[in-house]
Amino acid sequence: MFSKGKAGSRLYPDYLTTNFYVNEIVLGAGEHADVLKVQSKNSKEFYAVKRLLRTVQGAMERYRYLNEVRNMWRIEKSPNVLQLLEAWEQKGKIYMRMELCKLGSLKSALLAQKKYGGFDEKRTWKCLSDLASGLRAIHDSNIIHLDIKPENIFITAAGALKIGDFGHSITYPVEKKDITEGDKFYMAQELLNGHCGKYSDIFSLGMTIYEMITNRSGDLPGEGRHWHELRDGDFSLENITDRNRNSAEGALDTPPNELSSTTVLTTSSTTSSLTSVMSAGPLSGSSVSSPFESVLGSSILKSSQQRVFSEDLIELMKEMMQPDYLMRPSASSILSHPKIQRILSKRNDATSKGARSEEAMSGLLLQSV
Repeated sequence: MFSKGKAGSRLYPDYLTTNFYVNEIVLGAGEHADVLKVQSKNSKEFYAVKRLLRTVQGAMERYRYLNEVRNMWRIEKSPNVLQLLEAWEQKGKIYMRMELCKLGSLKSALLAQKKYGGFDEKRTWKCLSDLASGLRAIHDSNIIHLDIKPENIFITAAGALKIGDFGHSITYPVEKKDITEGDKFYMAQELLNGHCGKYSDIFSLGMTIYEMITNRSGDLPGEGRHWHELRDGDFSLENITDRNRNSAEGALDTPPNELSSTTVLTTSSTTSSLTSVMSAGPLSGSSVSSPFESVLGSSILKSSQQRVFSEDLIELMKEMMQPDYLMRPSASSILSHPKIQRILSKRNDATSKGARSEEAMSGLLLQSV
């Protein structure tokens, strides 16, 4: 077992099956790891266990693979960061037991909500509040995540967002040899030039908010002109409208030139404002089944006929995606925004009263009013 504070070398060949019932359904799978749902034989509680797929070859490789374990244990406990409970090596593979987020990933939620018109501003602010809070805890612990994206953000049964998957994370101050680029759809441009800092996570957070505002989950650019435009601070929507004109439900008579303040998004095909051309409409030929959708059902997953995004939110998103990375706000600065302060104040008031009210819960479960 690897203890918190140091990485031991003791092996536990049958620890998983001795102590847990393992669900046959894999919660998630990637190139380097998969995630299993398990139940403790003693407490009967459910957990998520991340299993690295590659067998460890020697002490140096073990040290490198344990980077994720060390960094997760460095982070001060936060309600918005996924908690690592224990880690061990079994038959040459590293295992990490973590708390289980029953509503799956934010990516699944965005895809499920996409066909209903996307998240409204109120829920987007509350998601931003949770994510900035999690990033502040990570950055205050001198960890840089380097892979902030909806796929690595998880939703608890109460609707709180938690940042997880620290496989790309590094410690601060940064050594160039440790820098990894993460997901090209969300990565900051400065990483390509060997510059890396907490500001790189802020850009990825901005891209996540951009994805929510534009309802473009699964449709972000991974290369080409628009990839560079977003990283150069150019929010022109000309190439979005051109590409999606034929597939969207209801074309624009006059496409908007840029994503501007007080932008109106709508699922109606009759509006002359920014329409489902931008929000991309239903998923073509596909259906999304996720814990988020199956548990919450149609009471949460419903269309907002008009999605209005304020100047405050649009400008904050642009600041997070600022090309000059030294000018991006810190996670603490984002949390100091008056809109987020009001959210946190209402949540704290409700919590102090012992109420499980909507305002005490995180953004996803809060419907627009």
